[in-house]
Amino acid sequence: MQILVVSVFATGLVESPMRAFRSLVSDFARDRDGSVAVLFSLSCVVLFALIGLAVDTSRYHNYSGQMQQSLDAAALAGAFFGVNV
Repeated sequence: MQILVVSVFATGLVESPMRAFRSLVSDFARDRDGSVAVLFSLSCVVLFALIGLAVDTSRYHNYSGQMQQSLDAAALAGAFFGVNV
């Protein structure tokens, strides 16, 4: 006794998942409605990342300047009061 296994995908009644995904991607690529909104949202992500990088860089330079100023003040105080290290 043989059992015949027929895939639902092979019968053509149901579209294969890969074919459905390919169709969805090609429909999305062809559709031009709302493309400005997509470009704007992607540009905002890049813009916010660059703003964050600028703020972090500014804070780093401010912090390193304060540390250098503190080190210079400590060195001058040590030289002025004659502390031997």
